[in-house]
Amino acid sequence: MSGIVGTSHSKSGLVGISNDTAKAWASIDQIDSHDLRASFNCSGISDLGVGESRITFINQIPVTTGYAVVGSDIGVSVAGRYSTLTGNVAANENTNVEFFARHLDNATNYDTNSGSIIIFGN
Repeated sequence: MSGIVGTSHSKSGLVGISNDTAKAWASIDQIDSHDLRASFNCSGISDLGVGESRITFINQIPVTTGYAVVGSDIGVSVAGRYSTLTGNVAANENTNVEFFARHLDNATNYDTNSGSIIIFGN
């Protein structure tokens, strides 16, 4: 999906519909500088603790029916532990999203320097 109204590579046929494109996305670094390496519709990132961050949106995202947060990390972290990047959408929150990087094998948080997060909504 290109994100350009009137153009899409999806087979949905919903070209130009608001939920056909991402509302925000970011490539993040929680270790070295705790910053957004690249982003769309994100004004900044806040450090909330080990592995926990908040991204603030430039333009609010409508939450009449909620939105979806998808995250990823490099997949395997130190000592071969599998990891995940997970978003947490607070009720009626349309100005930011909180998320954390967590080891799947022991449920401990860790800071990542290779995380990505994307937000879809209506």
